[in-house]
Amino acid sequence: MKLEQLKAKIKSGEIDTVVVAFPDVFGRLAGKRFTGTFFLDAVAKHGTHACSYLITQNLDQDPWEDFPLANWDKGFADFHVVPDLGEIRLTPWLPGSVLILGDLHHSNHAPNNRTTIGQHLFGVKCALITCKTLNQYSGITIHQYTHIKE
Repeated sequence: MKLEQLKAKIKSGEIDTVVVAFPDVFGRLAGKRFTGTFFLDAVAKHGTHACSYLITQNLDQDPWEDFPLANWDKGFADFHVVPDLGEIRLTPWLPGSVLILGDLHHSNHAPNNRTTIGQHLFGVKCALITCKTLNQYSGITIHQYTHIKE
């Protein structure tokens, strides 16, 4: 779904909740829920913030000790979350809702994870070489580009 379609569905009342989520290091989605109108007025334009705690916890949801990004000694800073408006998905298990994956950026707005991987993949594709990439969170191959050089 495109942003214009989402706007129409929110205006008609068909969609009332927008979930902006990102994967943690185990591939679990974490994020925030917004009313549709708040999402359009604020989050779609400026993004949102999420605590680094959400991506620095183990399976028991306790923070890892000595994790370099964030820990009890250094603190847990916020990330800037930028919704990928090209990937708006209906959620059949949550009627009236959509899911949008967000790209995490450091507080200085430097891109992280999906943005950086996409930029590297574009460069690899243009260089016409073979590359297999792994999703840095779940270990699943997400793209493969192959070209045999002569």
